[in-house]
Amino acid sequence: MRDIPFDERYLTPYDPFAPQGDNRLRLRRLRRYLPEAMEDLTERQKEMVRMHFFEEKTVSDIARELSVNRSTVSRCLSRAERRLLRTLRFTL
Repeated sequence: MRDIPFDERYLTPYDPFAPQGDNRLRLRRLRRYLPEAMEDLTERQKEMVRMHFFEEKTVSDIARELSVNRSTVSRCLSRAERRLLRTLRFTL
């Protein structure tokens, strides 16, 4: 941030969640610990996470394929994400 002149610093919006620098180490840790963290999920959550994140299916597609409501899929994915974040919080 210091290499940007002062006047230009505040013209561009600051995004605190934008990647800062090199994330290779964090990605390596994530790849290492994700399979272990996935073990904490229920079978239903594992299946939905796999479909949504690895097969890149939409919530509607998952709901149609599993014959459940879209809100059920959304809720299940949210709970799975929270559980994964809680498990991986200290490793990343």
